[in-house]
Amino acid sequence: MSNTEKLIKKLNENKELKKLKEQQTNKNDTVVRVQQIKKALITLATDLLVNKKIKASLFKNMLSLTFTNIKENELNDYYNKLKGVQKDVKKATELQGPTKIKKVTLKDFKKETNNKKEVLNNNKEVLNNNNLVPYEGVYNGVEVYYKFYKFVNKYDLINENDLKTVSEDYLNFKNYKIGSNKDYLPIEKTEHTRKKTFVHPFNGNFTKLLGNYLLNIYKNQKFTFKLTIEFSFLRIKVDDEGFKTKDIGDKNNYIKVDFDLRLASTNTRPEGFKNPVVVDNKKDIDKIINKLIDLNLVEYFMQESISSKWKFYRFLDVKFHVYEMNTPIGKLNELPIHFKTGSNNKGLIKYENYNDYLCFWRCLAYHRTKPDEERNIKIEMKKIFKDYYGIKLDDKTEKSYKGIEYVAYDKEYTDEALDNEEYDKKNDEIDLIEKHFNVNINVYTHDEPELLQIDRRSITNYDDTLNLMRYNNHFMYIKNLQQIRHC
Repeated sequence: MSNTEKLIKKLNENKELKKLKEQQTNKNDTVVRVQQIKKALITLATDLLVNKKIKASLFKNMLSLTFTNIKENELNDYYNKLKGVQKDVKKATELQGPTKIKKVTLKDFKKETNNKKEVLNNNKEVLNNNNLVPYEGVYNGVEVYYKFYKFVNKYDLINENDLKTVSEDYLNFKNYKIGSNKDYLPIEKTEHTRKKTFVHPFNGNFTKLLGNYLLNIYKNQKFTFKLTIEFSFLRIKVDDEGFKTKDIGDKNNYIKVDFDLRLASTNTRPEGFKNPVVVDNKKDIDKIINKLIDLNLVEYFMQESISSKWKFYRFLDVKFHVYEMNTPIGKLNELPIHFKTGSNNKGLIKYENYNDYLCFWRCLAYHRTKPDEERNIKIEMKKIFKDYYGIKLDDKTEKSYKGIEYVAYDKEYTDEALDNEEYDKKNDEIDLIEKHFNVNINVYTHDEPELLQIDRRSITNYDDTLNLMRYNNHFMYIKNLQQIRHC
């Protein structure tokens, strides 16, 4: 064997050796990846089991996979399906709140795993007379539209499930995703200390879903804030001109469906919310919800399309812009003029010029001592505050104190509310204060000049009675109820 032949043989041996090493490395990499996926799969399954989202049978099935020689792509499929379960649970929680959700069983999981994802232009459902698909998407270089080759009946041209499917395809084409919450610190000096943006899925349920979103925002804000609301929604246009039932099966005979995505922006703010509205108390939230219901947003958003074939299809999400202000929520800004004129001015002790939440305790302190000077109640106020809470009312406590917890009569003491199981969980400190100090406490409201209403009627029968006037979260002492009634 010549030296050249020996060299060639040596080179070939090196190539084979290098190839074997590469194969071994790839094999080792695959083993590592498989172990990583198995670990992630069990972590995810454990989390869902602990949070009571899947049945134990499904968890055991996932656990058994880690002891088999399963292929990497199959293992990835299982992980992705389980990840989808987690995503569905999260989405259901966002839409419905913390309600009880049915646990996913092993049977459910296998059924979902066996389902093949539908592809618009490869739908295996066929018409009776040929192999034409029932619908397909068409991209014209700018937008996508959809051709439907069959119809349900003269009243419902297109199957609703098919319409939902193509609408989701359109949203994917537009890369639609629900935005994320954001927290901004303003660069310029303004009356707002910061701006926050909250984005939530929305299905059009104003009373429950939108109400819950607004109340959660309100409860998490320590300061009075301004609010704007924007909606994302989908419009639809169905063009059946030229479609003939007798020609079903002809690819040139179809119903054309177009969609139009409107993202949350200043252009999708409802009337009355073009500029931010101030929220200082829970009644402001109730007014916002009622205003949106009365407005009928579907009709409002479609006003510009009355003469066209565009129709409202569905809401997608709602975006709240919250501009925090410097005034703590519930802290008195300014009393209406009718509290300061006529007999109201004589019959009320208003305690309005204080920068804290101690108005209730000032009223109770005055009622117990009746000093000649209305302001001379500080010693008594500190005394009864400590007597009730067991802590000294010093400067630090005064700054951190946010007022008594109070349940408004007109909203929470209806027959329907009293029958609700959740009623027992509501906190109304006035009930406890009545018992602690042996005093009946009645609360009135007088938001309109000519209208005096009972806000809370005491059901206790002590010898002493305290009458209070409430405006928003501020309490005033009623010296003479008859004067108030005849203002």
